[in-house]
Amino acid sequence: MTRKEWKRKNKKVLELAEGEGKRKDGLVMGIDVHRDVFAYCIVDEKSILKESELSNNKEGIRKLIRILLKMRVGSVAIESTAQYHLKIVYELIREDIPVLVANP
Repeated sequence: MTRKEWKRKNKKVLELAEGEGKRKDGLVMGIDVHRDVFAYCIVDEKSILKESELSNNKEGIRKLIRILLKMRVGSVAIESTAQYHLKIVYELIREDIPVLVANP
């Protein structure tokens, strides 16, 4: 058995048919984090509602929190990028905003 065949056989992935995936209701924000800035995008079930970029510092994070609360965003998915995402994640948790940290 080749390595590729072994990996395919032992891979623990759930097969999904079209339409079986789960989608969060309401608004969701995705954040792409870099050392000095982060880009964000707010979407609903059908479209992109807002996208922009802020400084990855205390002021930028405060602006982000205000936007989240004003637009009533239900949850956030954020890229785990070295240590650069940690400040944002801690503030989201402090504000009781559900956050998913994921690998890029």
